[in-house]
Amino acid sequence: MVDALRAAGYRLTPDRAALLSYLAQRETLVSIGDLVEQARELGVSRPTVFRLLEALTAQGMAVRFTEENGSRTFYTFCTRSHHHHIVCTGCGRVEQVETPHLELELRDVAEHKGYEVHRHNLELFGLCPGCRAGRPA
Repeated sequence: MVDALRAAGYRLTPDRAALLSYLAQRETLVSIGDLVEQARELGVSRPTVFRLLEALTAQGMAVRFTEENGSRTFYTFCTRSHHHHIVCTGCGRVEQVETPHLELELRDVAEHKGYEVHRHNLELFGLCPGCRAGRPA
């Protein structure tokens, strides 16, 4: 994430580096509240959190999820090229999945309909094996 942000022209301040280190260790969704609380513990200001989220999202390194009722917003952080996510609604675990066959299907659909698609996203929500078995990951 660090190299990609620098390549996009973002400065890596000590505060941003501290937040990026925290985010790189996460395997579950991170709520805005949790991220702001962690930033407070690291001595990082709230505006820095939101500027970093904006930069990561703009560069495709973060994906924003909102609960169905719109009450809370979460982020997951990405380290690979184009991919999709499967999210556990029980424990918040997020897995990045690549879907090459689906990508071809989607391109065919767009061409058939006469569209030139610039981007797309797909998120799957459900229960992970651990939550289904009653032992969250």
